[in-house]
Amino acid sequence: MRIVFSPSRRRPGCVLLQAAMGGTVPSEEFHSLFPAETWLVAPTDDMAAYPIDDVHTLERLSKIAAEATP
Repeated sequence: MRIVFSPSRRRPGCVLLQAAMGGTVPSEEFHSLFPAETWLVAPTDDMAAYPIDDVHTLERLSKIAAEATP
């Protein structure tokens, strides 16, 4: 699996960025872990598709994104 994520902003790209930049997290899982208010709608300099090993990593990223969301 791959997720499009910005490490500096600690948030994922929106579903369109996920599709355009090679994210492969199943959409149902993505929507359940990352509410729309956590999404970035424009790419950042460090945004890329990063490999994810397991669901636990996605859950950790979900918590990080929720904490980083203003």
